[in-house]
Amino acid sequence: MLKNKQIYITIFIIIFLPSCFTEKEFINVQKIQDVEEFNENAIIYSLPKTTIIIDVEVTKITQIKGPFSEYTEQFLGSIGNIVKQNDTEWKISDINFYSYPQIDSSNIYVINTNSTNFLNCVSLSKEGFLFSINKDINEEYNSYDIQEKDLYTANKNDNLAYGELSLDKNYKEVFDTIYRTEQTDTSVIRIPVIKKSIVRKSEKEQAEELAEEILILRDDRKALLVGEGDSDYLPDGKALEIMIKGLEELEQQYLRMFVGKTTTQTYHYKFEITPTVDQFNAEIDLFRFSSGSGIVTWSNSFGEPVTAKIQTQKNIQPIINYNKYKKEEAGNSKKKKLAGLFYRVPEKTTILVQKNNKTLSKTDIYIAQFGTINSLPTKMFLKENNYGIEFYYDLGSIKKIEKK
Repeated sequence: MLKNKQIYITIFIIIFLPSCFTEKEFINVQKIQDVEEFNENAIIYSLPKTTIIIDVEVTKITQIKGPFSEYTEQFLGSIGNIVKQNDTEWKISDINFYSYPQIDSSNIYVINTNSTNFLNCVSLSKEGFLFSINKDINEEYNSYDIQEKDLYTANKNDNLAYGELSLDKNYKEVFDTIYRTEQTDTSVIRIPVIKKSIVRKSEKEQAEELAEEILILRDDRKALLVGEGDSDYLPDGKALEIMIKGLEELEQQYLRMFVGKTTTQTYHYKFEITPTVDQFNAEIDLFRFSSGSGIVTWSNSFGEPVTAKIQTQKNIQPIINYNKYKKEEAGNSKKKKLAGLFYRVPEKTTILVQKNNKTLSKTDIYIAQFGTINSLPTKMFLKENNYGIEFYYDLGSIKKIEKK
């Protein structure tokens, strides 16, 4: 009987004792430069830093004098808004701000773990930022996708050239009398010969005839509007609308030969800034701007300087003060290092674009690297605790924590 009891005890020890020495589940997070040995299942992730894109739209306004401008009042009377001389002016017409995350090379971390559950539940973006842990994400993440804009040239109006007008009166026939001499038996006689030639009319003659065409167009439009002539043959409805519009467009085309024309062209310039902490409230050089030349490089002394300024709103100052206190407290104890799963608490900032100390545009943007770094206990994500967490991956901050 005693022998059988010893056999049972031996079997029990063989079966159950190894479980007492099963390796304990662990999750360890370190900066990549501090890691001495990588686990074969190690996960590497990075905290993001924020890059700001400033998209500046400038408008070029070109005024071109009409070739017949000096005859406007003589043939058409008093008309306002006449371009008296060629001129070009540049204006800053719009400023937009965008941001996107980049890898912060000073904050890359390695997760070493033996937890297969954890390994299967970590979700990273293509850049290596944390999406979630132990949580399914069904949302579309396009928060930093920059709207595709034409960053080159967009012509808003028609061609700058006037082109040839559809008139057939720019040339005229000129008749000259020339004499041909003939020798007779008794004398030399001069015989008159009429010579016809085609010459271009003078500028004044062309202006006068074009003015007459404009007056005819106005009369034609008036006739359509009041219904003059044989009403049986007059168009109505949509046809009348099309005809009147066509006459108006032709008149405006002819008028531009007298009053001139104004065209606008827009250009977009993109400036990227990845700000550092020492750039708080400092002026960051962007470009120089001239009303006569538009945007020029900073090295070009021509034009007025345009700068960016970043102001912190100090929303996370209480968190920074608390972290400072915890570090000082840790310095007085055996625990020297902040440990856990690292994440960011970004700072909300105001970005201003200024010229001559005058604000042209401003916006509020969260900047990751201006914030602070905190950590979560890794034991939260062990199977026994089973917490799920979701991140704003472009900022590295926590969006949601829930118990699974």
